[in-house]
Amino acid sequence: MQATDWHNIPTKSLKLLTTGMIHLKKLQQKHIQLGMQKITKLLTTGNYIHASHY
Repeated sequence: MQATDWHNIPTKSLKLLTTGMIHLKKLQQKHIQLGMQKITKLLTTGNYIHASHY
């Protein structure tokens, strides 16, 4: 792809690209939230197991 091709891109494809980026960001946020939940769950269960040993 040449540098001049960027000027020929229709606005429709640009709009699709931006919406795609927004969707990706939303998905990433969801994954991060799920990951954090899993980590906290693991930590709490780990602490519980650790505490029950004593």
